[in-house]
Amino acid sequence: MNRPILKRVINWVLLPLGGVLLSLALAEGALRVAGISFPVFDTYDEFRGVALRPGKEGWYQREGKAYLRINSLGYRDNEHEIAKPVGTYRIAVLGDSFAEARQVAQEDTFWSVMGRDLGTCSGLNGKTVEVLNFGVGSYGTTAELLTLRKDALRFSPDLVLLAFFPGNDLQDNSKELSLAEGWRMPRPVYVHSNGSLVLDQTFRRSSGHRLVYEGVHHSRLLELMNEARRAWDVRKLAAAAGEARESPEPRTAAGIYAPPSDAAWREAWLITEELLDRMNREVRSSGARFVVTTVTMPPQVLPDAAARQDIERRLGIEDLFYADRRIDGLGQKYGYPVISLAQPLQRIATEEGIYLHGFRNSVMGDGHWNEAGHRAAARVLVEGICAKILAQAS
Repeated sequence: MNRPILKRVINWVLLPLGGVLLSLALAEGALRVAGISFPVFDTYDEFRGVALRPGKEGWYQREGKAYLRINSLGYRDNEHEIAKPVGTYRIAVLGDSFAEARQVAQEDTFWSVMGRDLGTCSGLNGKTVEVLNFGVGSYGTTAELLTLRKDALRFSPDLVLLAFFPGNDLQDNSKELSLAEGWRMPRPVYVHSNGSLVLDQTFRRSSGHRLVYEGVHHSRLLELMNEARRAWDVRKLAAAAGEARESPEPRTAAGIYAPPSDAAWREAWLITEELLDRMNREVRSSGARFVVTTVTMPPQVLPDAAARQDIERRLGIEDLFYADRRIDGLGQKYGYPVISLAQPLQRIATEEGIYLHGFRNSVMGDGHWNEAGHRAAARVLVEGICAKILAQAS
């Protein structure tokens, strides 16, 4: 390469590139010196597409505020011995972001409160309650079934509690209806093939998402960029929540609040039914009991009865409990108890005049359970488990 060309390459390419790299390095260093961090807790998982990064800890402040610590297995919980202590009644909780519950302090989560309050149940016959949380945000029933097999059953639980959220679990169980945005880690999903339910694992072909996740775990600058993207998403979600209350999306509403109106939603319900049955059979084969609880959707538990009735009127439905009744019917069909939270929590919200979903730094009445929501859910679950499970076993 002659000198004039080399000079132009240096001036036009290498010097600007070096300037950009130096600026990025200085920005990265400044963020570290200032202690500015927006930790990302998700990472790639070869079995479920995404999991929580073992050992990760830090503040979560996008919706609510809590300090998160992820244990060595990759769950938001304390460390637990695999061998069950003598005289212990173990409960394994499976679920999505409502079970992970990164919006509230760990001691305020429904599974922590439930673990403390179940001790008063006479059906325990003096046993100590130990609740293990295996909930991970973005999981549907497929990932929860895989988590049951990979980790939960190794701890010899006496009861497996699945927290089913009709608001998106149905879509997450369907390849066609999945709500996962393009930036999220692709995940496995069960599909029907030749009349059988088979696991589609094409998510393993995607390497770009893995690199993005790994990069964010090692760069404060990428954390900041990711936080800016998430802040933009929160604003869009807040606007969409307001619009949804004015005009709920018909296709989604028809699959959750009313009998499915098209083939895609019928398929989603069918896959969900088969997955719940499969989970029940595998739990029972281990010698444990399987219980499903249906997590509330925000419109169901708005404290203003007139607001709920307005939503029902605009949707053309009698009430907001179709999904809960259908899941309860599946429990009766396949022989597992279902503890529906929607109607009891609606009564609590109405009588006490409180929001059970939402936070002051997000949207009150929308999103995940706040501390009051977790307490209310724990109260109903403790009553249900005592009456439906422990009283019958004693």
